[in-house]
Amino acid sequence: MKRIGIRADGNSQTGMGHIMRCLVIAKEFMRRDIEVIYLVKYDEKLIEILNKNKVKYEIIKSQNLKYESKEVCHFIKSLKLDCLLIDSYWISNEYLEEIYYNTNLLVSIDDNNLYHYPSHIILNANIYAKDLKYKLINPKTKLLLGCDYAILREEFIKEPPIIIKDRVENVLVTMGGCDINNYTPTVLKSISKVDTQINVIVGPQFKNMQTIKNLSLINPNINLINNPKSVKEIMKKNDVAISAAGTTTYELGVLGIPTILICQADNQENIGRKTKELEMMISLGNYNQVEEQQIYDNLLYLINNKSKREDMSKKCIQNVGRKGVINIVDEILNYKL
Repeated sequence: MKRIGIRADGNSQTGMGHIMRCLVIAKEFMRRDIEVIYLVKYDEKLIEILNKNKVKYEIIKSQNLKYESKEVCHFIKSLKLDCLLIDSYWISNEYLEEIYYNTNLLVSIDDNNLYHYPSHIILNANIYAKDLKYKLINPKTKLLLGCDYAILREEFIKEPPIIIKDRVENVLVTMGGCDINNYTPTVLKSISKVDTQINVIVGPQFKNMQTIKNLSLINPNINLINNPKSVKEIMKKNDVAISAAGTTTYELGVLGIPTILICQADNQENIGRKTKELEMMISLGNYNQVEEQQIYDNLLYLINNKSKREDMSKKCIQNVGRKGVINIVDEILNYKL
């Protein structure tokens, strides 16, 4: 295999989650001297991310799925792609079927078993993936399910878990790369009376920065960290986290950081449910059903309960695999057509 394509999108409305998790896989392919080309719809921030990471790309111009699938098939042929990874919710069975019959190897990255995937490989690296009942069109389709395939950046794979201390001194707040629901201020207000340092990760796409800055001026315990170069270095300095239930869940998990999850989108609810079931993390459910008092009470519970933090940390480490990306790329390269 010499060249693979990745079909994914991202913007300030939907976030960059699909782009970033595919980028982790792309880097492992590139490490093995396999060329990677993204197929994306134009977004200024997205293109900036790809350029920064020295990843090639082509722009998809079609505005509907029928024409887009044909455009993608054209790129598969003209770019001589040996394999295509698709990571998108905005597709259909018909879209996938057309691409399936026009590529040597189609890998569908999935979260919620939304389609009857006509694919050679289906990858769902979420902790709840094995609970989903995938109906396979092709008996040769290979399923890569669960946290043995956790998509973790290299910096997290090599980092040892944190040590659970007697006293909680630092609390991390991270509501995703865009904070699409403007939820960070709600969290900060709810925990304002907690006597710890509150480290808040914010990014350039936050639309609520002025509100967050105003809260930090009122509360000297709030430390704003703008677009950090290494999220891992920030995370490992914290004793407890309050986080959205997206891909950050697995990064916090592999570091063994006791975490309170607040789901910021419907597609995060399964992560919240399963981590709660496994007693890895405390999940409060969907953000629009969470009261500020709940956030405060659960944080105070963790602060005052070292044994609970130790137990959560241990279960996180047990359930999140460190070699997920290597396993994914190995499976793709070793797939027998």
